[in-house]
Amino acid sequence: MLKNTWVNCIFAIITLGNGANLIIFSIGNVLAHGYPFNGEGEAFSTVRFADPLTQALVLTAIVISFATLCFVISLVKKINDVRKEEEAQ
Repeated sequence: MLKNTWVNCIFAIITLGNGANLIIFSIGNVLAHGYPFNGEGEAFSTVRFADPLTQALVLTAIVISFATLCFVISLVKKINDVRKEEEAQ
């Protein structure tokens, strides 16, 4: 794990994305219990719900981290292809 390889770089990017998601989860009070719709016209309190803004931010962060991961993997593949071509010549 201490070697400087491309695989470690990819794992670092995955860990960074997951860490950002965990931070946003902890800020957004995800552990709040409650349902947006109560049956039979019952009154409900909005204090018990998780913040929808942080949920949207986490969803966006997941998409961005996945796109970044795909981009880095494609760059690593291209770099390895170029190195193999240079070694062959």
